[in-house]
Amino acid sequence: HALIQQHVYDNIPIEERRRLHLDLGTYIASEISLDASLRVTDDAAAKSAEVGVRDLNLGESSDVVDVDVDDAHEGKLSPTTTTPSLSSSSSPSYPLVAIATNQINFAGPDSVSNRPEQIRFAGWNLHAGNDAAERSNFQAALYFYETGAAFLGRKDDDEDNIDGDNGLWQDDSHWLCRMLHEGSAAAYFAVGDHSLAEKHAMAVIDNVPFEDSLISQYIIIRVLDNLGRYSEAVTYGLDLLSRLKFDIPSEATPSAVMRAMADTGRACSAYSFDQITSTHHIVDEKKRTIMNIANVLTISFFRYASPYLPLVGCAVVNYSLQNGVCEESASAFLIFGYFKNSLEGKYAEGCYWGNVVLKILQEARVQTKTTLQTDASVTMYLSFLYYPFKELAFRQLKLYPKCTAIGEMEIGLMALVFSLTLSFYGGEKLSLILKSAEELISNIMKHSREGAKMALLNKLLIDELMGNSSGDFPDFGGVVHDEYSLFFDAQTKQNTQLIEGIHIRHFNSAFWMGDYAEANKRSQAILALPSSKMLKIHTVFHTFFMGLIAFHMYRDGEGDDYLEKGKEALDKMEVWGNCSAANYINKLLLLKAEHHASMCNIEAAKAAFQASVRAARDYGLVHEQGLACELYGKFLTSIIETDEALCWLKCAHACYMQWGATAKAVQVWKDHNLDMPMPGGNVGSFVNKHGREW
Repeated sequence: HALIQQHVYDNIPIEERRRLHLDLGTYIASEISLDASLRVTDDAAAKSAEVGVRDLNLGESSDVVDVDVDDAHEGKLSPTTTTPSLSSSSSPSYPLVAIATNQINFAGPDSVSNRPEQIRFAGWNLHAGNDAAERSNFQAALYFYETGAAFLGRKDDDEDNIDGDNGLWQDDSHWLCRMLHEGSAAAYFAVGDHSLAEKHAMAVIDNVPFEDSLISQYIIIRVLDNLGRYSEAVTYGLDLLSRLKFDIPSEATPSAVMRAMADTGRACSAYSFDQITSTHHIVDEKKRTIMNIANVLTISFFRYASPYLPLVGCAVVNYSLQNGVCEESASAFLIFGYFKNSLEGKYAEGCYWGNVVLKILQEARVQTKTTLQTDASVTMYLSFLYYPFKELAFRQLKLYPKCTAIGEMEIGLMALVFSLTLSFYGGEKLSLILKSAEELISNIMKHSREGAKMALLNKLLIDELMGNSSGDFPDFGGVVHDEYSLFFDAQTKQNTQLIEGIHIRHFNSAFWMGDYAEANKRSQAILALPSSKMLKIHTVFHTFFMGLIAFHMYRDGEGDDYLEKGKEALDKMEVWGNCSAANYINKLLLLKAEHHASMCNIEAAKAAFQASVRAARDYGLVHEQGLACELYGKFLTSIIETDEALCWLKCAHACYMQWGATAKAVQVWKDHNLDMPMPGGNVGSFVNKHGREW
């Protein structure tokens, strides 16, 4: 039966067939009031042009565009004043819109020679494309956007001439053409075709006034970042901010940065916490888009370790105070608080601004890419100083479904990477983290190869601690086939974040396996990077481990410089210990113990070692409980209290086994000959209650 129908259809003359599709399409459209339901006015064009693809929440665009019947017959098209939600009751049924538009598309652009009708049907395609994008069906969205462009004049084989003038950019369809290109750019970005996303965005930038190109400028920056072109993204972004009249010094000198921080601090001091966090201001879409551009730029600035990052943060904070604080402002306050910690060492103020960010996010009207990105970032760059790692790991885990709900898979997967990092530093069982990391790498590869590389570093470290073979190296494409080529690729792209991550992974591995010479070498490489001056969770552990190494090397006769380095680490940990006892008090006590040991204050050292073991146990940090037991055992061995030392070293072995670090546990067993019978010792009150779990 179907074959007979197809045969009959194929034998209908082409012109008659096209007229049939046109009649069907227009009939369905009339039945659902497709034209009339979104009647538009000429005055709204400028306002709606600012709306565009709101925040480029790929799959969340709420802009509904169609043609007023009267305007269409006059060859006019302008966007709706109110831009109602696509899912609102005022919008025609999505399937029927798609069916009506498809019938017109089956007829094809060649079937319509009347300019007003061409514009009308291009508008239907924009509407259907936005509907599809809202439902994260980006392939369908691309079909509608590209067909809409074809109705305006571009031919199917004109892909290499996207910005060419084939009727697309005529005055009567200029705005519609822009919206179709922006939709195509966003959809191509969503499906991972960055080359075509860039072409469509550049077509808009080349053909519209600067103030109308902001959505496309935003897409360009995201493309550059996703392609690893961080230096280019930073240069492009600074030029863009300059054109947007942001007052950013031409040189990011230390004095310029500190002056900007001080000026911004004075501006903020005029407002109370409640005034700053009130997001009930009416902030127009153009200003929100400008803040979003600045927000997405900060990602590349972080990866590139650009000295302009604090200047951009300060500029956007001031912009928000002048134009109204909204959800898009949260990222700027995050950067400001971050540099309060990193540059000024004012941790109480850093905590204050972190709470400002969390309050703004809490008051957000809807979850967007910007709010979710900021939510993930505030954990990794501010909250880790003030809240327990395990609590933050769970918070990142809960962020994932929020991201997937609006189609922001990349942010959701990066939140899972952050969760694994926090779980590792929080002492969660390594086998569980490893299983999650392996699943995550395969999933994140589809969305962000740069994110997959960061997740891989976690996996490689855990494999070494567990004594596993790392298995096959993931296929990143190109020349990246092992960790050496990964490092070379990061250097080529000037991805400072990844370069630092690779050094930190080797530093952590060397420290845990007791290779202090290699750890010291890696530390020098880390400190040589400009990003090492930017405080993050890895910085805390690098400082902690290097403090322990420094005291050890001092006692080995390597020089007084190491004693000073150890004391510097101790001083920093004292400050961080005041921020969160759950995360840092055991580390502070362990550094104090090593310092007392270095000063030959034996009784004080013993008391501090034991206090560190207790604190680590009480806060569930089994890996650092093992570390404190191991270092205490080594100290007791050095003062010839071998029986007691053996007890503590066996406790260290048990803790490492509970953590899942089999290779580390085996090393402790072999290095200290723990096959010897267990002597009598009083360590029961310092170890975990459930010894059977070891």
